[in-house]
Amino acid sequence: AGFIADSLMMNTTLRTLKLSDNNIGLEGASSLAQAVKANKTLLSLHVFGLEAEGYAQIFNALQANPECALIDIGVSPGVSSTLSRSFDKLIGRRLACTFKNSDAKAPLNRARIMLIGQGKAGKTATVRSLLGQPFNSKWDSTIGASVTTSIALKYKWQKQKIFNYSSRLAAQIMAEKVESRIRNHETADETGVSTPITSLKTGGGDTISGEETLPSFEKADFLKSKDHRLSVSLEEKYHPALVLNAMDTVNTFTLSLWDFGGQETFYTMHHIFLTRSGIYLLVFDTRELLETSKSLNASNYILFWLRSIKMHAPAAPLLLVGTFSGDTKGEHNIVDEQVREIVKKSGNKSVVNAGKHMFYAIDNRLRLGIDFLRNSIDLLMKQSDSMNATISMRWTVFLDELLNQNENYLSFGSCVKQIGEKWGLYSTEEQWEALSYFHEKGFLIHLKATETLSNYVIIQPQWLIDMICRLIRDSSLHTNYVEFENVGLLADARRTFEEGITSRDFLEYLWDGEPIDFLVDIMKRTMLMSEWIDNDMFLIPSNLKRDGQNPRFDYQERCLNSEDEWKTNTFAFRCDFTSGYLPIGVFQRLICLLVEYSSWKSSESRKEGVFLLQSNFASLEFFRNNNFQSDFVMELFENSQSQAIEVNIFLEDSSYERETIAKVAKIIRSMLLKINSDVMNSSLTYNLEFGDDNNALLESSRSKSLAEEVDLYRFLENL
Repeated sequence: AGFIADSLMMNTTLRTLKLSDNNIGLEGASSLAQAVKANKTLLSLHVFGLEAEGYAQIFNALQANPECALIDIGVSPGVSSTLSRSFDKLIGRRLACTFKNSDAKAPLNRARIMLIGQGKAGKTATVRSLLGQPFNSKWDSTIGASVTTSIALKYKWQKQKIFNYSSRLAAQIMAEKVESRIRNHETADETGVSTPITSLKTGGGDTISGEETLPSFEKADFLKSKDHRLSVSLEEKYHPALVLNAMDTVNTFTLSLWDFGGQETFYTMHHIFLTRSGIYLLVFDTRELLETSKSLNASNYILFWLRSIKMHAPAAPLLLVGTFSGDTKGEHNIVDEQVREIVKKSGNKSVVNAGKHMFYAIDNRLRLGIDFLRNSIDLLMKQSDSMNATISMRWTVFLDELLNQNENYLSFGSCVKQIGEKWGLYSTEEQWEALSYFHEKGFLIHLKATETLSNYVIIQPQWLIDMICRLIRDSSLHTNYVEFENVGLLADARRTFEEGITSRDFLEYLWDGEPIDFLVDIMKRTMLMSEWIDNDMFLIPSNLKRDGQNPRFDYQERCLNSEDEWKTNTFAFRCDFTSGYLPIGVFQRLICLLVEYSSWKSSESRKEGVFLLQSNFASLEFFRNNNFQSDFVMELFENSQSQAIEVNIFLEDSSYERETIAKVAKIIRSMLLKINSDVMNSSLTYNLEFGDDNNALLESSRSKSLAEEVDLYRFLENL
């Protein structure tokens, strides 16, 4: 033991030393204690079999060496539990003292990976393959989105829940601290100069050296909260065993895998969950690109998603993943040519080249290409600046306490703010910055588009997705009408999932036991729902069906009473998005806002209005007491082929044509601004094009970012 102890005085590479049951005795313990006073890099020391006096010497030596990295002391089970707890308490205090300030930072090593693409392309199967799970041909299609937490170990990913992120960060800091000492020692060896450190400054400014007493947890700077219910013991938070366990996964990534449902019904919802950072996997079926009858449709879906990611995350790496490659072996060059043409058309510059081809060819049934894809993602994670950004221990303790709340969502003002202040995040700005980071990494959801939305912090993202998708879903795939028939709600179910109109009574059944008012508020403020004609009725545009034929019709015959004398169709203007593109979800949200606007202006007159809706078409009636000089019907048509929204007006009094068109154009532009800033990453561009007779009334706007506009109607802010 004496020789080993002498070596430890100078050693900088040994991490673990196990001398259990070697009968080193009190003399050996004394020698080890002297080594502990000098060593700075040993992390684990097991010396089972010593007497209490021997452990006491090592304890005193550990207390005397503030730079000692030991976080694991193996003590014999028969020794006093008080002595064992003393080791844990000393190390825990030292860790807490080291990590309590903003200077203690490290990368959290967290990556958010989002899988997108057409339905039935194999996204869920790809997630399972990446996690080493077997292929399941009978797996149901994803409803909305599925969120999975896992850890990326060497050569494999493993589904795993993480309960203590601050311990992971503490281990990361400790590992970097030890490695830094080794580098400094090697440099000193090369130069022949070494400067001994006699004391250690902690983050709070306290000096720990010799026999000085460590500060107690209760006096730590960041424990100023008077709310004892929120108090968490730092002894538990920095218990050496937790940090030591986390040391096993240092330099590994935790992953938040988001598998987005591919049915078009969900696309409007997806916009609120796509983030600027992370890694995107656009999954497509290689067979469909090669099949003549399906090639155009498959290409359009790939193009749609390339453009969507360009809008939401222009700098995020995007991997194209072609599934069922075993069936298309020998034709990958043809697929690659088509993929390159689509990418070129999209203008997306963030596509990661797979090597020979632009896409990653995989087959989940045959396990082909999975390791190569996984290794490529691992490399991207390690190279990404955003994923390797450092954060403070205060942030991770803040995160841990948020995630450990037994709630699906929290109020920022009444709960989250106090938790942040408790852990040293005293300003709202820093708390929002931390929440934004947690949102981007997939820990939670914090939407900041409006003041009301920013007051909600969704702790369980999967819960919110599931609640929304009980209401928004593809009725042909995900709805069991027998269930609703058995409880007498078949008519309500059909109207909800096929016509996009639901009642509060039906919501109470769908969201049984859940906070209905909160969920309605969230959906209204994200423009997924609006009030409808009758009391306690709601419109869900995502559930509206698209007519295969041109939806235009004769208003005089189908909408209005025969005695009404309305002017025939007047082309007002069109919103031309060809300078960029028109995403699915813009038109649906525009309908939400227009219906809500009509309700906000005059709920009584609205009951007499004409409302005919499809997913790509709407006719809405407005009245004089909506601040218009004349009653009129507005027709909107989403022309996906020409990438435009066309607006037509039917006026009762044609003398107010110009004023009405001007006001409608102003309303539509304000609503597009709202949609753009809230859910489209301020990336929409458009031109307003007016009919020939109205060119003199309003000058057609040039193509420019809607984010440049600043004025919003008060009613839009209060939706």
